[in-house]
Amino acid sequence: ITYDTGDSGKMFGCDLVVSTFVEGEMLGQQKQSLDFWYTLGKTVGSMSLMLSKMDVGNFHRNHPWDPILARQTLEENKKYYPQNEIPSLKFEEITRVHREMVEKLAHYPKQYVHGDVNENNIIVPTIPGESRVGIIDFNDIIVSYRLFEIAHSLAYIFCSQNLDYKVIKSVYAGYSSVIKLDAAEEDLIYDAIIVRLALSSTIGSKSKILDPDNAYVRKCADEITVNLEKLVSQGRKTFYSQFFSK
Repeated sequence: ITYDTGDSGKMFGCDLVVSTFVEGEMLGQQKQSLDFWYTLGKTVGSMSLMLSKMDVGNFHRNHPWDPILARQTLEENKKYYPQNEIPSLKFEEITRVHREMVEKLAHYPKQYVHGDVNENNIIVPTIPGESRVGIIDFNDIIVSYRLFEIAHSLAYIFCSQNLDYKVIKSVYAGYSSVIKLDAAEEDLIYDAIIVRLALSSTIGSKSKILDPDNAYVRKCADEITVNLEKLVSQGRKTFYSQFFSK
């Protein structure tokens, strides 16, 4: 399948694999049981494992949401970074965190990454007795590190569920039943979440200016910025003490 990347008409191709079909509805802001979140995490892990087995070949795509290029995207959009709304996370600090994170990941293999498992791309089954969870929208697929698949999923789910640690712990437990990150990767989960939310907040702030009448964009950008500030204020130590608590 060939896609138009939107930048100077450059094209790229990729294989499409349909693994299953789940009849349902978009998750959105719905509250779900911890069993659901565990199943979602397991689904993310299974998807990531499947994508890791696909040959990336010479696949390359310059994409604004590519986590490896996040520092570059942030620099290009620095004037939109909501510095006043996130006083606990200076712009220079987020770029430093990103640089060090990418350096630490450099020796890990890369694979295809969905990269956008958020509440609008998660399908909740509507058929009685159906326990599977669906993931849609592979338009942002890139080649990157496996850490980013689960970290970005946790970032968006965490925000949509008002920073409920029980939720993301259940998601991660499900993911870990399929894929085991090593200690060094786990130590970068917090950094990957912070960088992703900073990128979302920056691009969202830019979208608010370019499309001020779009209530959906405004709401999403504002919610992510507020939750990012809360998460950064909590700090790494508090995050991990909650995330890995029994």
